Amino acid sequence: MDFFEQQAATRRRSTRLLLLFALAVTAFLILLGVLPSLLLAGWSLCFGPGWHWRWDWSVFGLVSGSAGFCFAAGAAIEWLNLADGGAALASRIGAEPLPPDSVDPAARRLLNIVEEMAIASGHAAPRLFVLRHESAINALSAGHEPRDAALIVTRGCLDRLTRDELQGVVAHEFSHLLHGDTSLDTRLTALLAGLLFIPELGRDLLRAGWTEHTDPRTHHPVSGPTPLLVLAPLALVLLGVGLGGFLLARALQSAVARQRELLADASAVQFTRLPAGLAGALGKIAASPDEQLTGAAGAAKLGHLYFATSRRSLLLDWFSTHPPLAARLTALAGRSAGAESPNRDTSTATRRRALPGFSTLREELGSYVDSPSAPSAAHLGYSQRLLAELPPSLVSAAREPNGAPAVVLGLLLAADPAFHPAQLELVRHGVGPEVARTLVTLTDAFASVPRAQRLPLLGLALPVLHALPASSAKKLVSTAHALAAHDDEIHLFEFALLKALERHLAPPPAARAFGHTSIDNFAGPIGILLSACARTDAADAAAAARSFAAGAALFSGIPQLLELAPPARCGLDSISAALDRLAAAPVAHRRVLLAACARAASSDRRVTLDEAELLRAIADALDCPIPPLVGSADHA
Repeated sequence: MDFFEQQAATRRRSTRLLLLFALAVTAFLILLGVLPSLLLAGWSLCFGPGWHWRWDWSVFGLVSGSAGFCFAAGAAIEWLNLADGGAALASRIGAEPLPPDSVDPAARRLLNIVEEMAIASGHAAPRLFVLRHESAINALSAGHEPRDAALIVTRGCLDRLTRDELQGVVAHEFSHLLHGDTSLDTRLTALLAGLLFIPELGRDLLRAGWTEHTDPRTHHPVSGPTPLLVLAPLALVLLGVGLGGFLLARALQSAVARQRELLADASAVQFTRLPAGLAGALGKIAASPDEQLTGAAGAAKLGHLYFATSRRSLLLDWFSTHPPLAARLTALAGRSAGAESPNRDTSTATRRRALPGFSTLREELGSYVDSPSAPSAAHLGYSQRLLAELPPSLVSAAREPNGAPAVVLGLLLAADPAFHPAQLELVRHGVGPEVARTLVTLTDAFASVPRAQRLPLLGLALPVLHALPASSAKKLVSTAHALAAHDDEIHLFEFALLKALERHLAPPPAARAFGHTSIDNFAGPIGILLSACARTDAADAAAAARSFAAGAALFSGIPQLLELAPPARCGLDSISAALDRLAAAPVAHRRVLLAACARAASSDRRVTLDEAELLRAIADALDCPIPPLVGSADHA
């Protein structure tokens, strides 16, 4: 299953989830509305003259309406609380931001792993948070989309896992990010908050009726009732009524999470080729079944988000949010045979031959060694080499508040140093003197960075850039455009970098079209992109025509509407307009388009850096992260 199929499957699951939720809540509200009449009839049967059914629509409406209001209010409040993405959730459960420039050895190890996986997958690195007071081993990912994604780990992960084990956990969570699971999880969390609103209200009332504190005179712990204890009967009623909501919530969590966790384990093994690392982390969780998350981090509505759960109830096992740890360990044991570490000293050619179906994938993606959504151990090895080869000053600066904007703007500096004074003045006026001073110290380092390694530097800087205030992000994007246009010409690399920067820091408000939208409506921009890919490295008009035909062949329904555009209509302005138009295309059209562009670019059996950067810009605009080039182009 490729990236778009995974995204489409996630959307189908989301639709089914909403329908299931609506049906379940409707049935539950009807049951609650009928409950008073049932209780009265039962009372009459047991203590009165006999069964007597009495129906009152006003009581039904009052009970069902009140419960429905509680569900809606709880879901709405939670949705608003999560509107800012993963960082908002991290703050609510007490997680602290992990500075990208941290020098703590355990934190630095996690940061390095996340950076490696971000480069290997083509996905923006999520912001990192740590639950510093949680000794249990666990992690979760959250967020609506890449620019607000967060990865949250417990202190137990940092202190008790080896590097291979931590890499397995991070790869598992990256799988959720790549497959779009976190967006579905956010919706599910809001829905669960609605279902759990009534039982949690009852629980809070019970807690308010009993206090535990330290006596200021004796310093001994004391406990006792409070005036709110008179509300205990109401609290017990709310807990009883909310039991059905609790069971529905657990059933929804189970329906969404169980199979998905096994798929994420499989993706993590494909990514790292280290099943023993992931198995080691799960084994340590299984060995400590009594270790549980506490406080807000242990809330029931968040259970489906976590990497694992160790405590299972025999009574409620059917409602468990995760497969049994034993089942996950058994599945991983079956994948251990033949798995290789990405750190082994093997040649690129050997790693390529180990990938299944490589010849077919080359035909579609040229020098890309795997499908757009499935980064492999070869990509992870490439990212580790790249980080080792990049100038340390640039890598360090990309992790700092003033350094990250300087790194991004430095990628747009002209090759001719004569332009630098004027460009540095643009930076000084655009984003401030501090960034300009940092950029001056980095100017020489950029000269040693090969072109193929420049876009990954943007990925290293994104976690810091995502934390910028909206006004600062807007100034950065504006300054980047001014730098790129300073020589009155936008080059392909600059175009790819600017499109990526806009998408992550200043995305346009574009709504997705419905899936039944006819592909005929997108024939114009499809033709422009195919023509641009075909002409980027074509030796002559005949070669461009052959490349265009190779890509257009995938659009069998509209061949008569696709025409090779003249060179004048294949400029970057035309490409940008076409991408903006196609961002609203249904997922099925975007899936075929990316494959068609890759086929047009690679019809001559090679992909140049110009073609690779154009493909990356197209994939990024279509919401499809693709792994980096590996092989001979690495150092071009």
